[in-house]
Amino acid sequence: MEMCEFISRHPKRSQHLKVNGELILRHALAQYSDEGGRLWIFLADYHTRMGLFGKARDAFEEALAQLNRARDFGIIFNAYMKFEEAMLDLDIEDSSSDESEGDKNSSDSEEESLSSQIDMLLDFTYKDIPGRNQESEDDGEGKLTKEDKENMKFFRLENLIERRPFLLSNVVLRQNPNNVNEWISRLKLCKEDVYLAIKTFTEAIQAIDPMQAVGKASKIWIEFAGFYEQY
Repeated sequence: MEMCEFISRHPKRSQHLKVNGELILRHALAQYSDEGGRLWIFLADYHTRMGLFGKARDAFEEALAQLNRARDFGIIFNAYMKFEEAMLDLDIEDSSSDESEGDKNSSDSEEESLSSQIDMLLDFTYKDIPGRNQESEDDGEGKLTKEDKENMKFFRLENLIERRPFLLSNVVLRQNPNNVNEWISRLKLCKEDVYLAIKTFTEAIQAIDPMQAVGKASKIWIEFAGFYEQY
């Protein structure tokens, strides 16, 4: 754990010593599942300090997709939130520095580097938005407008907050897919989306083993029948 923490805090020194930091961190993740919360954060921190913000976000998303303990979920989700807030703060600071033309000294190169990293972050963000790539191809240039960048400042953070109940539900159901009460709680999150509700009902019926169910498995079928009756 000490070595992993050192690698995450000093990735450039690890590279200088020809050490594959990511490989070591992932090896630790495979070996020590009890420390998963801290190790995933170390991996994301490693990529962040390298300026690879997209890979840092991938590490957080991968962690949330694999966790099966609520305690680790809380640790990683809070770290992910702080990461997105930090990216937002950097973006705001960068835009405000563009408006004021102050003294130009040796720090100019650092500001240019920061700006390029933020542009890289925003370009990565827009790759996941349906229709955006097609619009870029139609324009011929494939460049983000200033308005796009302004709109994207808060998109990632808001999206993460909205997904939190579903992400936490995923963790609980990975821990025990036979938890009938959790499936019913998840269905309440889908009440505004008919197709998502049907998909969730189907997944619940396929996942729950009636012989090992926590709660009455019949409740899912009754809820499903009531759902069709309602519509």
